[in-house]
Amino acid sequence: PHAPLSRTQLLRHEVGAWLLGHIHKPSLEPSARSPLGYLGSVTALDPSETGVHGPWELAIDGDRMTLHHVALAPLRFESIDVALDEVGVDGDVLQPLVAALARLHRSVRSSLGRARAVGVRIALTGKTAAHARIRDELAAVDLARFTTNEDGILYYVDRVVDLAQPARDLAALARASDPP
Repeated sequence: PHAPLSRTQLLRHEVGAWLLGHIHKPSLEPSARSPLGYLGSVTALDPSETGVHGPWELAIDGDRMTLHHVALAPLRFESIDVALDEVGVDGDVLQPLVAALARLHRSVRSSLGRARAVGVRIALTGKTAAHARIRDELAAVDLARFTTNEDGILYYVDRVVDLAQPARDLAALARASDPP
């Protein structure tokens, strides 16, 4: 989006790759026939810049080119969704968050490189009868103290965004005489 040419215009040229700069979040797909994208910054500068950060290693052997993203950034950011559909009225609010962080670690463990900390933005999704209670309890949690350690990597919650909804019995609402 910041290049003076469109993606289509760049792809018309027969070159091995277009390795672009300036944008902090990497968008390069190294396994593509003709890779085209932003290399990203060496380290994330903002929690919205999720995923692997670090330099790229480019190897050229005759007509063959290989790109490898070297994960050197000590801090990484990720965003995850946590569905609250399973949380009952008296269910533990923090347990689904802790479980989601453990699942996240398992999914990114092989690409962490030198990262020693992962900041996580959590979006709460789904429908639950406990929505109001969960919202109130999470508002009282000191997120600065909500951390977990997985294989020596510190995971901390940067922010929780509540996109969940209260569960409603639509059939019961339809039988009532009020506006809904």
